[in-house]
Amino acid sequence: MENGIFVDTNILIHLLDGLKKIMKVLVDIRNEAKVPFVMEFLSSQSYIKTQPLSNAGAKLMQDLKDAMTEVKQYQQGKIKLKTAEQLLHEL
Repeated sequence: MENGIFVDTNILIHLLDGLKKIMKVLVDIRNEAKVPFVMEFLSSQSYIKTQPLSNAGAKLMQDLKDAMTEVKQYQQGKIKLKTAEQLLHEL
């Protein structure tokens, strides 16, 4: 992410075991010229299904990941979260 703007091409990869999805991986391709090569390679693998992801989708996934990290840190006592009242005052 550069100045709050996603500049990468994002691809969601589904690793398949038969028809069962076993893992999803988000890949950021930072060199736009390499996108066709990477897509061709990934598409040629029978156990991989690729799905282009919009910048908004990639940002949403990153935001969710960040939120889950905060929840885990809160549960471990590493951080304190804001109260609902504090959040309302920010609006």
